[in-house]
Amino acid sequence: MIRKLLFRLITRQAVHHTWAVLAACVVLTMVALGLASTLELKTNFKDTLGPDDPLSIQEEYLEQNFPAVTTIMLAIEGNDRKKIISVAERLKDSLLASPEVRAVYLEQPLDYFISHALLYVPVDDLRVLDSVTAEWEDNVRGLLADPSFFKLIEVLEQVGARQSETNTTVELMTSKMFGRGLVGQGPWNGLGLEMGVSVDASKAQKLMDERWLETFRDAPLPQSQEEARLLLQRANEILALIADIVDEGERLSPEQVSQRVDELLDIDLQKLVGVSRYRVSDDGRLLLMEVSSTKNIARIDDTMKFQSLLQAHIDDILQVNPEVTISMTGFPVILKEESSAMLNNLWLVTLLGLIGILAVFVIGFERVALPSLAGIPLLMGMTWTLGLQALVYGELTLFSMAVPVLFFGVGIDFAIHIMSNFVELRAAGETPEAALQKTFDKIGAGLLTGALTTAAAFLVLLISEYYGLRALGFTAGVGVLMALCAMLVSLPCLLVIWDRRNARAHRPLPLVNFAPLGYVGKTVRRHRYMVLAFFLFATVAFAYNATSVGLDSNYMSSLPRDLPAIKTQDKILERFGTANDNIILIVDNLEQAERARKEALAASTIADVFSASSLIPPDQDKKRPYIETLKKRLEAVLPHGEPVRHPYDEKELGILKDRVAKLKGSLLEYSILAAVLYDQETQELVGKLRDKVNRIDYRIQTVSADRFRYLDRLLERELHKTVALARQITENTSVSEEDLPSSIVDRMRGKDGRWLVIARPRSNPFIDEFRTVLLKELSGIDAEIAGQIPISHRTMHILQDEIPPLTSYIFLIVSVLVLVGLRRVRGALLALIPLVVGIVWMVGIMGVMGMRFNLVSVLAVPLTVGIGIDNGVHIYHRVRLERGLSNTLLHTGKAVVLTSLTTGIGFGSLMLSIHPGFFSLGLVTTIGIFSCLIVSIFLLPALIAIFDEDTLLPDTD
Repeated sequence: MIRKLLFRLITRQAVHHTWAVLAACVVLTMVALGLASTLELKTNFKDTLGPDDPLSIQEEYLEQNFPAVTTIMLAIEGNDRKKIISVAERLKDSLLASPEVRAVYLEQPLDYFISHALLYVPVDDLRVLDSVTAEWEDNVRGLLADPSFFKLIEVLEQVGARQSETNTTVELMTSKMFGRGLVGQGPWNGLGLEMGVSVDASKAQKLMDERWLETFRDAPLPQSQEEARLLLQRANEILALIADIVDEGERLSPEQVSQRVDELLDIDLQKLVGVSRYRVSDDGRLLLMEVSSTKNIARIDDTMKFQSLLQAHIDDILQVNPEVTISMTGFPVILKEESSAMLNNLWLVTLLGLIGILAVFVIGFERVALPSLAGIPLLMGMTWTLGLQALVYGELTLFSMAVPVLFFGVGIDFAIHIMSNFVELRAAGETPEAALQKTFDKIGAGLLTGALTTAAAFLVLLISEYYGLRALGFTAGVGVLMALCAMLVSLPCLLVIWDRRNARAHRPLPLVNFAPLGYVGKTVRRHRYMVLAFFLFATVAFAYNATSVGLDSNYMSSLPRDLPAIKTQDKILERFGTANDNIILIVDNLEQAERARKEALAASTIADVFSASSLIPPDQDKKRPYIETLKKRLEAVLPHGEPVRHPYDEKELGILKDRVAKLKGSLLEYSILAAVLYDQETQELVGKLRDKVNRIDYRIQTVSADRFRYLDRLLERELHKTVALARQITENTSVSEEDLPSSIVDRMRGKDGRWLVIARPRSNPFIDEFRTVLLKELSGIDAEIAGQIPISHRTMHILQDEIPPLTSYIFLIVSVLVLVGLRRVRGALLALIPLVVGIVWMVGIMGVMGMRFNLVSVLAVPLTVGIGIDNGVHIYHRVRLERGLSNTLLHTGKAVVLTSLTTGIGFGSLMLSIHPGFFSLGLVTTIGIFSCLIVSIFLLPALIAIFDEDTLLPDTD
């Protein structure tokens, strides 16, 4: 009774107060539009957790307390290592000149590490270094007193002579023990030699006890292969520089020589402290640098502006360096590119979907004006929905952004049912008021039941723990109700205006019959058992295939794979062996940070961990005596008085030639030793060293004394610079928190004094299997775990856990509302069958196509439940009214086909999106909608004919 009074009121107002009603709707729309303009678009999955979620609160805390934690990664790629470093340095200088840039993280603070280098050396290595410096003390003192090529060759000749003495040791070893034999090719391992002869074990033991140990107690032993290789590499580099100076003379400037010496020292010191100045791939072709902003670039507006700024600087650099490529990646870049991909494409998708819907309208009613009439209340309802969204939530999340497509697809259904019946009744001679009244009498109950069940299906999502689903449920549920209100209030007014204009122009009203649907009704009733058998077989087959459909837990599969940032991210993982997305551990102090660092490093899923705590060296008290001893030795070797100057006259050149000849002889003997003890690479280093000595020997015969005197000046300069650096290093005997470099402290310590520990996974952390193990391994660490990785994990598992029960609740609410609307248990069960079978078909077809649900397309299940119920409700309502299948399908069937087509096209338009998540959502939902349509048109009439035949008149079909 209330329903009839409501529809009569709507009809009366539409006919007698047409323009006043429309004016009120327009005013309401303008107010809603103003509210909707304040909506904030949030496309980050973090935002789907909601502002009260612990991870969202934690992310907000990170953004506020650690402003440099969110950075943009720049990947600079080229074929030359020096070139990409040079480009990176210029780009860094350019960026730091911009007030929007907070910091650029390109280099490690190597000066800090160098000045404190000895504190980062293990105690055992310091002990070795102490003995080595003791051994070389006289040589260093001699070189500082006589900083000349003449003295250097003497020192090298002496070193070479000592190394070649090990040849005698090897010969004595074999002859004393075995009389004869050859040393095998096995490498020296620092403990003994692998022997290449057959040895009697008891005899060997006896010989070792009685003679061998005593014989070789004081004999020099060869170096290990690693020690030999390091010595040879350094000797090669030093002699290469000397040979170049002898060749080039003053054409090789002191600055160029200093640069080469600094590079050698850099490499040595980096190896000493275990820190590289730049983060460069092993092949030397990819360099990484990070940039942080003064703004919060975790927010879409700020990050878009900041990335535009970065791109402008990058373009300027690339103009003069076209051989280098620079790409951006990191969470803010993926957020921006994903948002741009969605937003730039979503308007096109929505527009094309709307055009497709209107095209179906035109075909169904043979008028262009009718779709236009339907579009006006659609836009009104959408605006009202967005206005309410702004009042309640103030934002649109990733899931809510799909609502416009859903709204147009569902909202147009109401228009089709109203307009289809109105046109039929006007064509039959009814007045506009009577046509509207009878239209609502016929379809009003089904219209309200369908709208309320669809809205309730979405509003059930409000009970979800997941904010993204709650926001989607509110937007979609309110959207359906607003679409219904707009259609009931404004569409009758528009139909009356349109009808009056047609009457004045004497244009006949359009009436398009779908005659084949009437034939379908007759055929289905006649062959109802065959239809049932076919659908039963198909449903069982699809149900079997549905069992293979699972949930793709890889977050990255829901993102566009051709985004440049994702390609760069994949490249970083391939080149560096670590993912670009980090796990962030938040701790209270450096002691806790160090414990967390060690525990994270022990995890099999972690490739690398960085913490400021690792910069506090262990065992500082044990290291201090060695550092102080080294300092005293340096003081002891410093020269007093003027250094020796060499005339390089004929006599000196003769002595120099003799020393070079001895050095060549020692290297020849050493090459024989290397052939016996060491691998091919070490043997090649010996060969290269001999080549450089031969080159120097040849130049001694040809160049003037001035060339050597120039070389002496350069040697003196570089030796004193190196000693000064060594003295600086020995000055620092402790490191505390206050000594740490500011570039690291500013990034790793928060405003509240807490610290970050950054762990880099060794594989893609957005693959669920790896991510699950990763977070499980780190869960026992005494630290708060933060970042996008736990956010995506929580999002995925909330959806996995909540979608099944929510779908069940939705189905239960829908069933109850259908039962209340139809007031018959049998009728409610029959009306629900198209929905149930349609869902089975939808998932089964996915199985046949080899598809899986992903983070976005999983929403197709509750969406299809909410949308798919309408067909069964409308058809069953009309069957009870008409009491015949043929007439029902001819009239209501036409509306059902048109509404399914429009809704299917609305969601199908999402398949034009470049966003894989939206594409799959569109595809799966479209499959579900058309599955429900097929079942409604064919199976439902057959079931009514079988199980509810009393509803049908005997002769109606």
